[in-house]
Amino acid sequence: MLSIAPVEIFSLVISAVLIHFSLHTSGHIITIIRLFLGLCLCPILIALGSGSYVQSLAIGVMSTCSLGSAVASTAALLSLILLRPWELIPEGDFWEFLPIMFAALALSSYGICSLHRKTPVLALDEFTLTFFLLNGWFLLSSSLSTASEDSLLYFYQQMPITVLVVLLITTTVRTRLDLRFVEKILLASIAGTILCPMVDQLLSGNFSLHNRLSGAGMWGNANDIAALIILSFPFLMSVNLRKLSRKAYLRTLIIRITIFTVLLFALWWCQSRGAILGFTATLLTFFWLVGNGIGRRKFFLGVIIVLAAIFLLSYLQRDYADMKTSKSARWNYAIAGIRMAVERPFTGVGMSQYPTLYEQYTPAFEEWGERTAHSSWILALAETGFIGIGLFVLLYLIVIVNAWQLRKCFPSLIAGALGYGVVMTFLSHTYQLLPYLLGSYVMVCHRVKGTTNPVLDQTPSESDSDSGHRRY
Repeated sequence: MLSIAPVEIFSLVISAVLIHFSLHTSGHIITIIRLFLGLCLCPILIALGSGSYVQSLAIGVMSTCSLGSAVASTAALLSLILLRPWELIPEGDFWEFLPIMFAALALSSYGICSLHRKTPVLALDEFTLTFFLLNGWFLLSSSLSTASEDSLLYFYQQMPITVLVVLLITTTVRTRLDLRFVEKILLASIAGTILCPMVDQLLSGNFSLHNRLSGAGMWGNANDIAALIILSFPFLMSVNLRKLSRKAYLRTLIIRITIFTVLLFALWWCQSRGAILGFTATLLTFFWLVGNGIGRRKFFLGVIIVLAAIFLLSYLQRDYADMKTSKSARWNYAIAGIRMAVERPFTGVGMSQYPTLYEQYTPAFEEWGERTAHSSWILALAETGFIGIGLFVLLYLIVIVNAWQLRKCFPSLIAGALGYGVVMTFLSHTYQLLPYLLGSYVMVCHRVKGTTNPVLDQTPSESDSDSGHRRY
């Protein structure tokens, strides 16, 4: 089992979730046909140079089980963007084409379902409108940048896939069954993304907890892995245990405790102060909302969480000199970003230009070379100007307001949104998928709750058993 890469194992897990969803939505006969087609596709993928037999099997099943279902193909695309097997599996260059292949599959399924009126052409709300305006401003500020070619190239590398995922999620997820299915896919993908670097370092010959957790490719940085851990909280705590039967309660509780313990260990291993502060804000908000006791009990629980966070921060294994330099450098990063915005207040310096121009605007030369802003807010201000930061802040406030309106039936949403907001303050995630993924998920939860009577806390089997399964 250890010879199989963790990303392959989680790809099989995701394919199993897709099979289960196909059984619910399309029935046994169609699902068997899809499985047969997936098995037939496996040798074709191997012949094309995929290299990995296990991954080829998983991709074959994922692609065929996504046929004809807009939400299934969207979830499959999202899982691949998070797991990124082309960066983790050394054999075969074929995996680099997976995003394009599954994006085309998702768009095709979305178009077919739209033509048959099973999915609306476009689901517009305040979040998606602001999101499209923000991306339009990103494009305009990049085209007006002093290094417009570099800025536009960066925009086309980063934002189109994010726009596509947000469009598909906000449009295709329509029912509670869809929502629970996407939650399972997201949680499995995030767990796989975090466990891959953990297993890799644990099995390496020079393993040491003094070295920060790091991976490969996009998730190579410990701070980004820690941010992904914070993002997983709404999906982990989405189901209310009080609504479950005793058997389901025990099973769900064991799964939660196991995943939570692994994520907590990974968070400690990442040694990210910003992520620990974000995790503290998440737990404080969540337990304050779900606590049924008197205010004194809530206050006591909050004090314990804060003291635990202080203990974790004080015993981080990172070098003291390194942490001191990092703390003072972050102030320089902020000042440099503000100076860029003051000089070019309308459009900013352009996407991807902060690292290049850092040395020209920094107040002190503690760190040389190209540097990131280490803050999503500062990065948006410096590279897109005051209009860009205004739209970015407005988008986050829309997410917070909608999550707050769901606090009684879905307290993990507002807790996760606030916690990730803290993390974004210390990391440059302005152009990453994660904040927009969280925002689109919140808006989908808000819409599903507004169009159905039962609360979101129920499981798919409980909430959909009396209304029938949705078919595509």
